[in-house]
Amino acid sequence: MERGSIIRTLIKDAITLVLFYFLMRIWWGNESWFTDKVKELGFFLCVGFFFFIMSIFKSLITRPVAVIVTQENKHFRENKTNFSIKGKRKTQEHEREVEFNVIISRNSSVWGWLALKIVNKFNLILLIEPSSPGVLVEADKAPLRNDISETTTGFTLNLSSYLSSIISNVNSGVFSKGCLYIIHEDRVNMVTNETLAITPRLIQSNMKNIPWFITCLIKFDNSKSIHMVNFKWD
Repeated sequence: MERGSIIRTLIKDAITLVLFYFLMRIWWGNESWFTDKVKELGFFLCVGFFFFIMSIFKSLITRPVAVIVTQENKHFRENKTNFSIKGKRKTQEHEREVEFNVIISRNSSVWGWLALKIVNKFNLILLIEPSSPGVLVEADKAPLRNDISETTTGFTLNLSSYLSSIISNVNSGVFSKGCLYIIHEDRVNMVTNETLAITPRLIQSNMKNIPWFITCLIKFDNSKSIHMVNFKWD
């Protein structure tokens, strides 16, 4: 339920309670039990008001959106991929597939409107590339997906339109999107033995870093998203 609807409901209930109190006072104002009931009612109203104030305070300090990224090898269900090439033999393709998932949490916050403006102004994307030369990552792009774009060594996943839709249409909830990608050897920048990390970054579509204030409204957690590649080419 939206906060405005909650406030309207509370106001209606408060008016009803006040009218009920005056009617009861007219009829049973001199009864001792009436005084006790008024004290009990006052206590519960104070408790309810306290929790309402706390919920408002929480919405003031809560970031409206949290983005969590996870990656794991689809075949082995691990956060690493072992990739080796020996002569004409190399690790099978299905053993080099990685599941890439983005989990977006929409939290109840008074700053949702500001987050929406920022998302619409800055075209936010996730950049998925290896940290150093040696391998390439290629997204398994479905024909109807237009949110994935290739880069020199990896790909980008557009988040702005998805975030904008979530912030505009829901007050809270958890949503996810993702894709598969395959790890290939980089024949232009060949290495023989290397351990590489694939760590997604939240940036702008012009490949510039995001302004610092964006993370005040959008929490980005990639602490569990590092995917290691143990690459060996004999």
